[in-house]
Amino acid sequence: MNLQQLYYFQKIAECQQYTLAARELHVTQATLSYAITNLEQELGARLFERKGKTVSLTPCGTAYLDCVGEALLALERGRQAVRDTALAAKAMVRISYLESVKHLILRLMADMCAGGEDPDLRFELLPSNASVIEQQLLRREADLGVSTLPAAEGIASRLIGYQDNVVVVPKQNPWACLDAVSLADLDHQRFIAYNRECRIRAYYDGILDAAGVRPEIFAESRFHSNILDMVSLGMGIALVPRMKRLKERYDLVALPIRDSIAPRAIYLLWIADTELPPEVEAFRRSLLESGDLARYL
Repeated sequence: MNLQQLYYFQKIAECQQYTLAARELHVTQATLSYAITNLEQELGARLFERKGKTVSLTPCGTAYLDCVGEALLALERGRQAVRDTALAAKAMVRISYLESVKHLILRLMADMCAGGEDPDLRFELLPSNASVIEQQLLRREADLGVSTLPAAEGIASRLIGYQDNVVVVPKQNPWACLDAVSLADLDHQRFIAYNRECRIRAYYDGILDAAGVRPEIFAESRFHSNILDMVSLGMGIALVPRMKRLKERYDLVALPIRDSIAPRAIYLLWIADTELPPEVEAFRRSLLESGDLARYL
């Protein structure tokens, strides 16, 4: 008796037909007949009665089916238990990051999987804003952060790349055909802005104030996705970091800015003077040794 015979027996009982069972199992009817004949000989009892093109369980087959079902379920539970135990043994790295750099995080994870082998790490992704990212690190709720230069003490950082800025407009906006815009063009324009919980709001306010630009704030949000959606619906325009996802938004146009604006610096953050688990530390070092990661932003 082997597992294959049990799976075959269960499938034939389910389909009540050798032809259909063979098709679903991707084997020949002869293979099924041979397997069931050997199983019946080993058990010393007939399991099926033929009725034309269909079959039905004998009383012995009915009794055996219940036991087979329980046995296969137990084996599946065992397989899942082994898998769960193996996964639990993998090191977990918790990354808190700005929503605008999500593509960077996903590309790094994809690179780890590119070789086909199961990576040694598992990931928990914690998108948030800059202030919350720092608090998550300080409370040990995250191992690493990807954000702007930290303001809180006790957080170490290393520059990993720069993110420039664009003005996004809906595709039907008259500006959509332009090659670029200037900051002066934004004066008195209806604007969708980041709310004041976001550190990027102060960054953009400083840029606009220095240029003497006063947009009309129509709506605010802390989420990039909300801002992009509101722009798409014609509620206003927005000043945002350049993100990979903008290339996927066919309803929006991202316009470069003619003025010279310092790009937003992006840092890898971690708690200073704290030893990370070896696998997480190896991942942190691999990021720092990767050079400028702006290609992913």
